[in-house]
Amino acid sequence: MRSLRFFKVLVATSVFALLFLAVLLSTWRRLGRDEVELKSVDILGLSVSPVTQTEPTAARLTPSLTATISRETANTSPTRAASISPSDVVLILKTGSSSVWRRLPLHLLTTFANGQVPNYAIYSDAQERLPSGIETIDTIANVSNLIREHDPKAYRIYTTQNDAIRPNQYREQVGLPGDTTPVESEDGNPEGWVLDRYKFLPMLTHAYENWPDAKWYIYIEDDTYIFWNNILQWLSRQSSDHLTYHGAISGPSNATFAQGGSGIAFSQALMAHVFASDRMADLETYANLTARSCCGDMILGDILRDYNIKVNGGEFGTLLFRPEPPWKTRFDVSVWCDPVMTFHHLHQQDIAQLQELQDDLAKEGRAKVLFRDVYMKLIDPYLIVEQFASWDNYADLYVLTPNGIVPAALQDESLNVHYATSTSAGCQQACLNSTSCYSWRHTLDACALDTGIKFGRPMAPNKNGNVAVTSGWMLSRLNETLLSNECWGFRD
Repeated sequence: MRSLRFFKVLVATSVFALLFLAVLLSTWRRLGRDEVELKSVDILGLSVSPVTQTEPTAARLTPSLTATISRETANTSPTRAASISPSDVVLILKTGSSSVWRRLPLHLLTTFANGQVPNYAIYSDAQERLPSGIETIDTIANVSNLIREHDPKAYRIYTTQNDAIRPNQYREQVGLPGDTTPVESEDGNPEGWVLDRYKFLPMLTHAYENWPDAKWYIYIEDDTYIFWNNILQWLSRQSSDHLTYHGAISGPSNATFAQGGSGIAFSQALMAHVFASDRMADLETYANLTARSCCGDMILGDILRDYNIKVNGGEFGTLLFRPEPPWKTRFDVSVWCDPVMTFHHLHQQDIAQLQELQDDLAKEGRAKVLFRDVYMKLIDPYLIVEQFASWDNYADLYVLTPNGIVPAALQDESLNVHYATSTSAGCQQACLNSTSCYSWRHTLDACALDTGIKFGRPMAPNKNGNVAVTSGWMLSRLNETLLSNECWGFRD
């Protein structure tokens, strides 16, 4: 009997152990599946499994437009709207002989540092040898005869600045002995602008010829800062198989184009269709249009419309490519937690500060830079008083004038137009009375109100020595609303 009882206990114990192991195995499998699911990351709303990438080798270009160059091989997988690696993208940077030595050295320490951009080319109107053996590519060299035929003045500028027997010509204008006297064109712009419009078509043609398998081609200028990690994540949501290009929209509704300095993203499909097809867009075809137009980005918009391709697919598009520096950017709820792609019209100090911000966030384990991050780094520490005299914050959403029409959005507000336009105190009161107003700006005869924040910069008094502009902000309102949103769910 004792043996039978022992046997029954042994069987019961074994059954319990088997049930326990089954539950444990099921739990382990579920946890393993959850762990795999956690390894899929959400990039701007698109679930993408991370791909292990090897460290790319920086490309080097020889100055000739027809030269063979070293570069990374782009990933040409069928799924284009997926994870984008640095080797899938070509960065095109345009500069000129009057700015290359003022602006490019800092880019070598920031934009092109540490091999983070494996595929790139620096295009100019002259060949220059920069530090580390990097050379600019003279985009005008192979089309100079066309320019001589269609635009003799531009040809004269080009040949003069590239005269090999006239050394020690310093066009960067830094206030030192030897500075070449700047020459303005007939329309008052620097002579470099005359040549600049001729760079676009040869530049894009060269980029496609040397990287035909890249998924995206990103164009910036030498006073642009690009947030490289942000733009790679953003491109993961776009399809490079579509005939499309993205950027900050500019121009009238029937002639829109992507503002060049803000950065432009061209799809692989567009580049192949426009710069490698039987109807390839070249300067020979568009020389007359280029000669009579002002700006290369506007000309490019006209040309791409000939191919029925409109910027941002004919829509207004994204606000993430900025055509201005941070101190002139409008910060509001529409972009506060969004990643910023670029800023334009930057001084060297601006670029250094933005790079420092990106480095500081990287130390915290963050790859994504939000508009909020830029604001908190470059604006919030200095916005410590309610108003500044002789300061322009560029508030401009609603403008009140003594005899003007009150904007519809303000007609229900408690508004004294005469008081608002005649004194800065009145303009401040008008902003205070409108619950959605965050900033105001008063000039001698106008009051502007805005629902966003621009920091601005100092403005000199008028010729009589009087304050020309007074600007202010609703700091308590700002602290209670916009600044209270720390964007925790959007940081990475």
